[in-house]
Amino acid sequence: MVCVKQWVERHDTFSTILELYPFLVETWNEICTPTSSSKLYSDSANWNWDTGTRSVANGLRHTFLSFEHIAAFILSKELLTPMKLAESLQGRLNEVYFAFKKVDEITSFYHQLRSNVETEHRRAYAKAKRLAEDVDNEESVLGLFIEDRKDQAL
Repeated sequence: MVCVKQWVERHDTFSTILELYPFLVETWNEICTPTSSSKLYSDSANWNWDTGTRSVANGLRHTFLSFEHIAAFILSKELLTPMKLAESLQGRLNEVYFAFKKVDEITSFYHQLRSNVETEHRRAYAKAKRLAEDVDNEESVLGLFIEDRKDQAL
């Protein structure tokens, strides 16, 4: 079982991975199909990755390039943002008091999210498309978002 504090730390990982996402994909590309790019390697570097490492890198690369994964990643990050409250609830008594006061704020966040679901989906969809473009991938899944379902109905 994961303690809440560890779970909160893992949530912060979403922001870190989002920041590093294009670099992770570039690294896995380079492991799978080295380019000998001077921006990535020094003149003396000779990287010969073993088959197992290349296989794992290839799997991660394909996962991170799939629009389904990109969309799920963005939605998870966006929807879990208010959950940092859990960290405050484990602190000192005064921190718990102020954290408890934030419960209404978080409830309001999710209520607003639900009442503006189409707008929020468009916003998340735009973020997912931007991230897909950042890793030289195009959106390939229709029907994931409300915007797509409306286009299909026309």
